[in-house]
Amino acid sequence: MIGEARDFTAEAWVAVPATHRFALAGVRPNPVIGDVNVHFSLASADRAEIELFDIAGRSVASTSLSKPTPGNQHVRLVDGGRLDAGVYWLRLRQGTDVAKSRVVVIR
Repeated sequence: MIGEARDFTAEAWVAVPATHRFALAGVRPNPVIGDVNVHFSLASADRAEIELFDIAGRSVASTSLSKPTPGNQHVRLVDGGRLDAGVYWLRLRQGTDVAKSRVVVIR
C-alpha cells in the first residue's frame, strides 16, 4: 500500500553477566552450639581461605578453597564440639580482600 504509514517496534535482548561480590555473612547460627557453618560469597574463582582464631589469636581451624565457585556458598569449618566455649574471630581471605566476623561458641 503506497502512501500508508506503519509503525514498527524492535526488541533487543542484552545478556548481562551476573556479578558476585566478596562478602562474609558469618556463621549460622551464632552463637554456635554444634558445627561451625560459614556462609559467604566470593567474587571470583581465585583461591580463598577461611580461618578461625581464638581470642589469643591462635588459629584453631582453617580450610583452603583452591578452585571455588563465585557466588553464595557455605562450608562446614569445624565440629563445634571440638572448641571451648568463648569468643572467636573468623577470617575470609581472597586475594587482597579480607573480611572478619565474630563467632561465639556456647555449651
